[in-house]
Amino acid sequence: MTILTETSDTRFAPTAGTQAIDFLGLTLVANAVKRLVAFVRVERQSARARLQMVRELNTYTDRELAELGLTRFEIRAVAAGTYRA
Repeated sequence: MTILTETSDTRFAPTAGTQAIDFLGLTLVANAVKRLVAFVRVERQSARARLQMVRELNTYTDRELAELGLTRFEIRAVAAGTYRA
């Protein structure tokens, strides 16, 4: 069990119990989980933005898409960032 104490800069710093946790590798696992959660959060935001772009482009008429140099077939590639003109 890690006991946290408040330091002068108001951050919490681990105390003596940290060595036992580091020995078990739990700190490494906790950090990996934090990175995974952050990665998933960013990917979900990106997916929402891509979906919003697809929905908006699908509201355009074929003529409006042609003015942009696109066809309906290319909308998903544009949203995914893989479109090549």
